[in-house]
Amino acid sequence: MPVCLCVCHCTQVVAEPECRAIDLEPDDAFLLLACDGLFDVMTNQEACDRAATELASHGDAQRAAEALSKVRLQEEGRGY
Repeated sequence: MPVCLCVCHCTQVVAEPECRAIDLEPDDAFLLLACDGLFDVMTNQEACDRAATELASHGDAQRAAEALSKVRLQEEGRGY
């Protein structure tokens, strides 16, 4: 099933995000959707690696999402 992914790698608000369509494969472990708040503090790969580690340790998508949110909040507390 094709999925449209919109990604913006910029420091300003833009009216048109970068979008691309990809096909999900049966062996894809998950689809990570997040706002720029997360991607301000970690790369796409870091976010995927963290989500994969979380899912491998307990298999709970909600807990994995919460762990990613905590990373963002910790970075915000450091003055980001």
